[in-house]
Amino acid sequence: MTKGADNQDLTMEERWANNVVICERIQVTGSRLRNEVCRTRGEWQAMRTDARDAVIFSR
Repeated sequence: MTKGADNQDLTMEERWANNVVICERIQVTGSRLRNEVCRTRGEWQAMRTDARDAVIFSR
């Protein structure tokens, strides 16, 4: 996990692999502070797909 932390020493294939850890700062509702959430690229993609599907199927 530490190799992908800064994405500096990764090849292009490794950088876009689903097992690379990506950290994002997320704004929490009701708080002025942001939390740092770290997940793999595959987990982020699955969350976005699930959210998009939920919106599509709720129409």
